[in-house]
Amino acid sequence: MLLDELVTTIEKLKVRIGRHQTELRKSEALTRYALIDPLLRELGWDTSDPALVMPEYDVDGKRADYALLEGDKVVVFLEAKRLDEPLANHRDQVTNYANNLGIRYPVLTNGNQWEVYDNTKLVPIAEKRVLNISLTNAPASALALQLLLLWRPNLASGQPVAASEPILASALTETLTQTGTDINPLPPVPPSSDGWTSLREIQPVNNQPWRPSAIRLPDGSEKQINRWWHVPREVSEYLVRTGKLTHDKCPVKEGKRADIVHSQPQPSKAGTLGHLHQLSNGLYIRKLTSGGGLIRNAKFLLKLFGEDESAVRLKPG
Repeated sequence: MLLDELVTTIEKLKVRIGRHQTELRKSEALTRYALIDPLLRELGWDTSDPALVMPEYDVDGKRADYALLEGDKVVVFLEAKRLDEPLANHRDQVTNYANNLGIRYPVLTNGNQWEVYDNTKLVPIAEKRVLNISLTNAPASALALQLLLLWRPNLASGQPVAASEPILASALTETLTQTGTDINPLPPVPPSSDGWTSLREIQPVNNQPWRPSAIRLPDGSEKQINRWWHVPREVSEYLVRTGKLTHDKCPVKEGKRADIVHSQPQPSKAGTLGHLHQLSNGLYIRKLTSGGGLIRNAKFLLKLFGEDESAVRLKPG
């Protein structure tokens, strides 16, 4: 999962709610299919894989709408309702399901409103709530950060960071590091006279994020792009075309950091390969979470193979 892709999914769901709210308000099944399942998938829970998501999970003769699993262990119970159905009357139901099996996080959603409770808190149910968001009432970027509580690697770590805590706290940073994910902030847009910005000018400092729309490589070729991970991808493909990035040069690694390029797919500690992209010559590069780490990797690859980073230019989207 990349954060910008999660933001994109949330934006699509906002539009879907607006366009189809009449139908969604009539059907729990449609709400699950159109709103809940896409968000779960973006958070790493493949709803088509029974090893990860088990619908209609039996709890003492009753049925939880979803059980999210890691290995053979249920880590989350999720109860789904049709769009805009009030959730207050169902909170006891989902927290009781979780209590019966010792599950820390019960989740309740109607596709728009998402509530997460921490059952380890010995307080009234209203005070157990650690996440309470509405997709249509907040910016997608803010929602994406809060929803990281339900991100599969976060829950799989065994010490998930609750959304009520600072989302980039040290505990979450450690979780992201263990799963091969970079959380460096996106670079700002530096000024440029011709609409193109040299890669050398872009620094991974904390500022307003932007996305590149095109990349120009040292051989003059240009490609349309729309994700930050496309930058090291296209730089790597350029190095492949020029015969510099080959299997015998792998693994490519910067200091003690995780491999940037490898000849074999290297799963994350969560056992997934979603953080990798296969190049045209069969090598694998890492896709990270945000712009800063990706820009750093692109610069490192160019320097390693004797290329001038100022010869690579990006056009802001």
